[in-house]
Amino acid sequence: MSRPKVSIIIPAYNAMRYLPETIDSVLAQTFSNFEVLVVDDGSTDAIAEWVLQQTDGRLKLMYQKNQGQAAARNTGIAEAKGEYIAFLDADDLWEASKLEKQVAYLDNHPTVGLVYTWIALADQAGNPTGRIVSSDAAGDVWEEIVEFNMVGCGSTPVIRRHCFDVVGYFVPALSPSEDWDMWIRIAVQFPFGVIREPLVLYRQHPESSSSQCQLMLETSSAVIERAFADAKPEWVDLKSPQLWFLESLPRLESTAQFRFQTSRSLS
Repeated sequence: MSRPKVSIIIPAYNAMRYLPETIDSVLAQTFSNFEVLVVDDGSTDAIAEWVLQQTDGRLKLMYQKNQGQAAARNTGIAEAKGEYIAFLDADDLWEASKLEKQVAYLDNHPTVGLVYTWIALADQAGNPTGRIVSSDAAGDVWEEIVEFNMVGCGSTPVIRRHCFDVVGYFVPALSPSEDWDMWIRIAVQFPFGVIREPLVLYRQHPESSSSQCQLMLETSSAVIERAFADAKPEWVDLKSPQLWFLESLPRLESTAQFRFQTSRSLS
């Protein structure tokens, strides 16, 4: 088998309720030169058995003791063979043209490290709500991404494998803000691209607790401290207003934007 162009990493923890539909959306992609690494993060359901029963040779099962999504992604990155890496949460769905459009973008823009897409929000059953999360930010986005995570969720970006060689892997201790930390670190070194279409269907889950919101506040603050530790001198003035915003997060819990950023990743 030739080397895959894209490695798709799917962390899965007790996700059999959604995983088959998620995998179907991957196998329906119009771009087909990929491998799928399903990282079973110590599940107690039938994920391993189900994956092993699939006949598509592009699907591969990996297993680790339960360590969380960030560690599962790192396990996948370490074994990935693709030139590009895509992450997909086990309950999200992709439009059929997603990979084709993002691979073409990276092929045509060799300096870009990460290309993301817009997001269509869905309810827990997978029914679109009609809301689209969008951003036009592209190029040098560092100043923008420290103020707002325009990538949105981990299922949107396709990233050059080389980026992880340069900036390192996800930091599990920053969960549930490890995505934001990673995108910021990539933005220091590489331009971003965007496909201005909602090519990811993101399920919103209603579970959220005050303790989880507090964890998001704490880890987001840690992300900002890390981001500014080695910031360019002209970026330092951005730090104080951003930390003020983070201190305001508990009061923003009821807003749609805050629910989007935290609702599922904290569950």
